Amino acid sequence: MYEFGEGVSENHVEAVKWYRLAADQNNVEAQYMLGMKSAKGEGVPENDAEAVKWFRLAGDRGHARAQRFVGVSYEQGRGIPENYAEAVKWYRLAAEQGDADAQVLLGFKYDLGKGVPQDYAEAYFWYSIAAASLSNDEVFELRDQARAVLPDNVVIDIQARAAAWQPKVTASH
Repeated sequence: MYEFGEGVSENHVEAVKWYRLAADQNNVEAQYMLGMKSAKGEGVPENDAEAVKWFRLAGDRGHARAQRFVGVSYEQGRGIPENYAEAVKWYRLAAEQGDADAQVLLGFKYDLGKGVPQDYAEAYFWYSIAAASLSNDEVFELRDQARAVLPDNVVIDIQARAAAWQPKVTASH
């Protein structure tokens, strides 16, 4: 309500107050929103460590977007020490639930070999999954570049794996 000014004036400070009350009652979406507010400095001072705290609470309970933001925090060293292997772990949690942005980020880590051994087949797989739900020329280009270095038999196997792929369902969703 206060977040978007629905029926009241938009007020980020008041929104944070209500998110905190809900988050203290273990509301996963409120925990995620407090992470966003802390990361952006909306209604509270910008604080990357506080953002990570809230994202991790929500992420530990299966919130895919929160998991992606924990991964981004590890990748960029925002609020926690930079750690590509941890970033990959969190991206994978979100990607496996169907978060297309996390799928691209995970594919990119395999493409570059950051946090995981370089693996163009895995990069192609995750780019392919993301491309199925995103209409984004950059994702199509990344997918096609990864495919270009793979033998046809590997591409066929990955395409079959991608076609059969289903997101995991978590308790929070």
